[in-house]
Amino acid sequence: MVKVLSVDIGTTNVKAALFDERGMILKERSIEIGTYSPKPGTSVQSLEEIYRAVVEVIKGSVKGFEDEVEAITLGSQMHGLGALSSEGNVLLPLITYLDTRAYKEAEELELTWGEEIYSETGCPPLFIYPLAKILWIKRNEPEILAKVKYFLLSAKDYVIYKLSGRLMIDPSTASGSQLLNIKELKWSAKALEIAGLEEEMLPEVVEGSEPVELLGSVKEELGLKGGVKLIIGASDAAFHTLGVGAFSKGYLALNLGTSAALRGVKDRPVMDLSGKRLFCYYLGYGKWMVGGAINNAGTTLKWLKDKILKAEKHIAGVLEGDVYEILCKEASLSSPVPKGLIFLPFLTGERFPIRDPYANGVLFGLRVSVDRRDIVRSALEGIAFTLRWIYEALKGVGVKPIEVRIGGGGARSKLWREIIANVLNVRLSYTGYENATLLGGLIYALRALGYYEDLNKAIRDIVEGGLTEVTEPDEVLSKRYLKAFELFKRIYLALKDISKYHYSSIIAGGEDVR
Repeated sequence: MVKVLSVDIGTTNVKAALFDERGMILKERSIEIGTYSPKPGTSVQSLEEIYRAVVEVIKGSVKGFEDEVEAITLGSQMHGLGALSSEGNVLLPLITYLDTRAYKEAEELELTWGEEIYSETGCPPLFIYPLAKILWIKRNEPEILAKVKYFLLSAKDYVIYKLSGRLMIDPSTASGSQLLNIKELKWSAKALEIAGLEEEMLPEVVEGSEPVELLGSVKEELGLKGGVKLIIGASDAAFHTLGVGAFSKGYLALNLGTSAALRGVKDRPVMDLSGKRLFCYYLGYGKWMVGGAINNAGTTLKWLKDKILKAEKHIAGVLEGDVYEILCKEASLSSPVPKGLIFLPFLTGERFPIRDPYANGVLFGLRVSVDRRDIVRSALEGIAFTLRWIYEALKGVGVKPIEVRIGGGGARSKLWREIIANVLNVRLSYTGYENATLLGGLIYALRALGYYEDLNKAIRDIVEGGLTEVTEPDEVLSKRYLKAFELFKRIYLALKDISKYHYSSIIAGGEDVR
């Protein structure tokens, strides 16, 4: 029986699951990792903490199966930037996609190289990408730059280096760096010219499906025996798309977690040259993903729970159950567009489709009659409206979905699934498996190991039997939400210049709260 260990290096947790070839979980483990903000606008993680978490979840997941694991495959969050010295020591912590310090560099990229860099790399000018972060480091921390031997471009580059002794990156993950030529799948000469880098300063681009040898010392530490291989894999976006079964034409994948992303699969790179509202990343196996991702999904609910509603204090001990579930249950008692509330959830700016680091969170339409359940529902709706904006951009480049397949922690909420189905006005299928990314890693690895020649067949065998619930849109509600969505856009556009002025005149002159 085939046994594959799938590892997902996420933003808040490192997770692993040991699967058999049918997709049954034999063992799983999860470890939370920290995100640190030593200065306003920063969001960094410890590369060594990530690596140690990966080691621990692997050890915990393979215990009792040490001589049966055929392969380990890795997926991870994208858009990070770290650095190593010539001795292999960490010079920079991982600067995550939530770090906003490079917003000025992204604006300069937009003015000088906007369309050219987007059409070359599939990544519109944005502060989330490593290219803008490298430019920020050149300008603000040249003493560190002088010591850098290698740049790391994702959360798993350091992990791969420690596990294999080789500095490598797969083209799927590399395509989220704004440094890879999205058509040729090699480092972009234009991006390297802009960054002032030599190709030797970046990891070697290695096809993610190629098995790689683990270091003997690592195998010993992990307790693994036999000929286990490391499959360096793909991005978490690619794995999630496979894990919800959205690989075929007509399907979109929606990952609803700390952040959220809506994406479809194409046979070639697809760009939104007129508006740069979408990304284009490589999935693997000759397929590309086009779509958009948002910062403010589960983070918005967490902010409401912790900072505004103080829900742990006021709900815990009074009502039994998960606090998020309780909040969503309360919100289900409110009505669509509750009391006319429109929530713009741009608490950390936003990357798609508006690409606006100055955007603010706004709760529009407050009245004395508004209560907790109304605010929570309007937040769920506001996140769905942002996804609808991406959905409109996808339709604009010829993506015509018949169904959205959803996964991620947020997808557990039946109310949120109903809201999204009605806001998008499309059928929504739920996998019922919280971390579809891990399942996608299994599918990717089975193809790499030769157990499947056709990914669609793997999806039919492993994923589609687990689709647990289909939500059809309600025509009346969809029309109501369409009107609210148009108002949502009008409010943002009316405040766009004011938000930028607010930042430059008030925040930048005092404490940068981002």
